[in-house]
Amino acid sequence: MKLSTKILFIFLSISISSCNLYRKIPPDKYLLRKNEIIVDKKKVTKESVNSLVILQPNTTFLGYPYLADLYMLADQHPNKTFIKWIKNHPKNYRFLKKLISRKQILQLQYYYRDLNKTIKKIGEKPVFIDTSKIDLSARLLKNYYVNHSYLDAQSIYRIDTTGKHKANVKYQIHKGQPYIINSYEQHIKSPYLVQLYQKYQAKSPIKTGQKYNRENFIKEKENINTLFRNKGVYHFQPSYINFDLVFDSIPNKRLIDAYLNIPDRTITKADTVYTEPFLPYHIKDVNIYISKTKDFDILNKKDSVSYEGMHIYGIDDRIRYRPKLLTHSIFIKPGRLYSDQDRLRTHRLIMSLQNFKQAYIQYEENKQDTTLTANIYLIPEKRFSWKGSVDFTHSNIHDFGIKGSMSFGAKNLFRGAEVLSTSLYFMTASSAGLNHTGDFFDVSEFGADVTLKFPRLLLPFGFSKYIPKYMLPKTYITFLSNTQNNIGLDRNKYAGIFGFEWRPIKERKFKVDLLNFMFITNKRADKYFTIYNLAYNQAEEVAQELGENITPETASVYINSLVSQIKDGTFCQNHPDELCKEILSIKEREERITQNIFILSNKFDFYYDSRKHLLEPDFYLFNATFELAGSLLSVFSRSLSLPKNDLDQYTINKVPYAEYFKTDLSLVKHWQLHKQHILAYRAFIGYAAPYGNSKSVPFVSSYFAGGSNDIRGWRAYSLGPGTSGAPNEFNEANFKLTTNIEYRFPIAGYFKGALFTDAGNIWNIDNDATDDKSKFKGISSLKDIAIASGFGLRIDFTYFIFRFDLGYKVYDPAKNGKDRWIDLKNTKLTDGVLNIGISYPF
Repeated sequence: MKLSTKILFIFLSISISSCNLYRKIPPDKYLLRKNEIIVDKKKVTKESVNSLVILQPNTTFLGYPYLADLYMLADQHPNKTFIKWIKNHPKNYRFLKKLISRKQILQLQYYYRDLNKTIKKIGEKPVFIDTSKIDLSARLLKNYYVNHSYLDAQSIYRIDTTGKHKANVKYQIHKGQPYIINSYEQHIKSPYLVQLYQKYQAKSPIKTGQKYNRENFIKEKENINTLFRNKGVYHFQPSYINFDLVFDSIPNKRLIDAYLNIPDRTITKADTVYTEPFLPYHIKDVNIYISKTKDFDILNKKDSVSYEGMHIYGIDDRIRYRPKLLTHSIFIKPGRLYSDQDRLRTHRLIMSLQNFKQAYIQYEENKQDTTLTANIYLIPEKRFSWKGSVDFTHSNIHDFGIKGSMSFGAKNLFRGAEVLSTSLYFMTASSAGLNHTGDFFDVSEFGADVTLKFPRLLLPFGFSKYIPKYMLPKTYITFLSNTQNNIGLDRNKYAGIFGFEWRPIKERKFKVDLLNFMFITNKRADKYFTIYNLAYNQAEEVAQELGENITPETASVYINSLVSQIKDGTFCQNHPDELCKEILSIKEREERITQNIFILSNKFDFYYDSRKHLLEPDFYLFNATFELAGSLLSVFSRSLSLPKNDLDQYTINKVPYAEYFKTDLSLVKHWQLHKQHILAYRAFIGYAAPYGNSKSVPFVSSYFAGGSNDIRGWRAYSLGPGTSGAPNEFNEANFKLTTNIEYRFPIAGYFKGALFTDAGNIWNIDNDATDDKSKFKGISSLKDIAIASGFGLRIDFTYFIFRFDLGYKVYDPAKNGKDRWIDLKNTKLTDGVLNIGISYPF
């Protein structure tokens, strides 16, 4: 069936079902098709205003409420329908009983019920005109403007029927004049609270001369409550804060005189109610209880110790944590003023230790004075943990594989809440047509990694004092090892990190890798032309042009001999310059892929996430990474008398160390347009500059383009560099610029859709690349930015998302002239690149 025929069939189906939908609507019901909000004769489309309307039209496609139609297809009373069918068709029922059992007939009823439930869940309940909800929406719209200075606002609505069983609702609001804060006075009874407020007053969001905004009064209430409760006012509650507003209407002016009222503390004893001034409370004692449960008898304690004025009790066992660790994790100190902030920071820091399942903090008031006793209950996690798994795998290069892993974890290793995590993993498989040994399992990979985290900064000379403990500082030490056999060039990898992280506030995070090393060796570098087919094809074309024959086994020696002739000047005298460049490019590529790598770098990361909670629809993310590799080694290379290779590079164990500076900047922004309609944007720029001991950036530190999270019209590594047309299996460069925009919308139930456009490319800057097409030449190279567009289907289970994106090459910089742009007339659905992924791309 042709695509055009399919589309025609879909539209005919929609038209037929459209008639069915409206035939099913009861005579006295009208389906809501559109809301319109008019404020002072101007249409308002702001989501913050539109979201106040309770009745929202059903989701539509090409103006048709297809999800409502799907919902109406479902049987609204499936159990009754099934029973009625049995009563009305006794012969069919007797036949079924002979064919299957009564129990299976009952199961059929359940299947019918569940099928209709599923249809209703995928669909959308029709939204009918409901005057009570429309009236409430009109009042909510009025209150919105009342709360934003327009206290005389008025709202009305009109229901317009647009056809049989269809209606639109128009809300009209007249704002009137805004009210201005004329004066703001404070009437606070307790002298201690007066002192606190006077120091805060300049930061108050309520200012004379500004428009009245209810949000400012709510924020003022929150600020005052936070201020007092963080300054020792233990008994203060928000209910003590009241505002009186006096309105004054004069010609062409609307004024408000605002009064803040905070009375003394109200105390009830027996039948007596009296007041007294609020007073500051101090912490007298701090008790820390370590127990398997919160309910215990203190008389049965197994261990106890006092440290820095705090009392620590081990209820079920001896105290396995150093007293200094516990007391330094607690902001609630004897002699300090009571503070909600200290309580929250204490709980946050204790839980960040990853050693306790739960932490409770309770206060007891000491009746003889204005002091408190803080009781902190800690319930530890299990000290040791084991976990193992085995999976069977299949891929385009593995016919059959077995993958297994085993992990071990230990907490409080040195009595300082340290967290140790280790893992061993393996994979063995039968390759798909690449059997080198004759054995069934001819491909394998083994690895191990160890990470040790300390809940503090391991720094000398008191540097840690510049990062307070409320920022949750951590030190991490990681080592990993990995070896591969019959996978690519068979590499051994060793890596390690010694670094720090801290979080000043929830939204910001800093990471510093003081030392980050990586050592990679390729065990089968001589098999480069055997494994990389494109590279061999290029070498073979060179040989054929010169009238010679080569094999994958002899290609490397052959190219080396030609490079030697080029360097001594004999080859290029008798052959075109383009051929010389092609040979040098093949050799340069071989060296980059097969080179052993040693990187010792320092790295800094900054993360910012504006979200207050995980599912917040409007937010932005910013990430900046700076890496300096080889600088430490370059300082000591001469003094350590490191040997040099033929290229005048300092080496360690015959491997030249990499020296470069790299920076990545990434910005992600999400806007909620309407309900589940999201516009997502991402921009990325990255540059890695080699210098000193390196002429190029190592392959593992370079950039690639294409793939399911990048430019989705190209497969990973198949775009660029520049206009070169992806001449290699793995195309990379040292400069990258990309931007993506995606519109996400609901389809039905778990199914979501997306329309996207991706743009970007990679180039070489100041690298030793020989291909002129791959180089970035300034602003003029921006015309070589590739563009891909497409659509996607996502199955969204809230915390787990399957993603299918089909991307098309809209602008291909590898082509020339008009051929760069997509030919829509001759583009087929199958021309797109299918990208499969987990979670959203950004």
